[in-house]
Amino acid sequence: MNKGFDEIYDNVFRETKSSLETAKQKNRKFLLIVFGVLIVINLIVYFLVDFKAEVTISISIAIIVMIILFITSRTSYKKMYKQIVIETLVKSYNNGFSYYNEGIPLIEYKISNFDGAFDEYKSEDRIYGKLKTGDRFEFAEITTYKIREYKDSNGSRTEERKKTFSGMYGIVWLEKNLLSDIQITLNSVMNKYNKDRIEVESGEFEEDYDLITKDKMMAMRIFTPDLIEEINTIKRSTKIPIEIKIDENKLFFRYKCGQMFEPPILKNDLDRDVIRNYYNMIYYPTHILERICENINNVAEIDNEE
Repeated sequence: MNKGFDEIYDNVFRETKSSLETAKQKNRKFLLIVFGVLIVINLIVYFLVDFKAEVTISISIAIIVMIILFITSRTSYKKMYKQIVIETLVKSYNNGFSYYNEGIPLIEYKISNFDGAFDEYKSEDRIYGKLKTGDRFEFAEITTYKIREYKDSNGSRTEERKKTFSGMYGIVWLEKNLLSDIQITLNSVMNKYNKDRIEVESGEFEEDYDLITKDKMMAMRIFTPDLIEEINTIKRSTKIPIEIKIDENKLFFRYKCGQMFEPPILKNDLDRDVIRNYYNMIYYPTHILERICENINNVAEIDNEE
């Protein structure tokens, strides 16, 4: 069962505070020991060698080593943070959901046809399980890049990486096959005169989205006024629009929320607002997916009875 945020936050705080502190102390202790060893080495070099160049080199090497170790330590802590905090958050939200540090395979993103072209793909932080409707789902953070190579004025080859998408992507394997294709895309002038576009009775929705399908009757039976309002609520609450595609027995969605579940840099690791933001990244997608699946199942049942 899904619980309210306050109950979930209290559980996450209680279950993870001690483990996080232990992990942070180990990292600090390791860095302090290395820092102390490097100071001793540099003092020995300073008093034993006669040339200032060797001292400068020794200090430079020490600084580089500390920078590398700090970055490595931070990367290690990020992974530990997710395993401790995010896994607990996911389980507290719904015990039937699972968290996995690795992401969604490239092939499972390509089948959605959300991106026309990209050269590099990265994914992490996968959450998967079954919705309350019984439909299996997964979503994860993905980032895609377009890479362009060119020669600069000196003739040297330079690579330019442009981020084309950063956020959440997910799939639902529908128990009911609609035998229809329905899309909720971001509002576009190109779609204004599309013969497959449906105009819904919500000015707020029309400002942000276009509902596109050849099966207009099916689309209106699924995307009812209350469901359209739920989609509006997500955009209103998060300032982030959601893209949705139904392709017969699969539902794809994207949510341009940027990085997911990263440990905060300037705030406490268990800051209430930070955890609330991560909670919302689970709540809003799963809530709207469940609402869509409920409507799909209702439509399928009515059609079967007829």
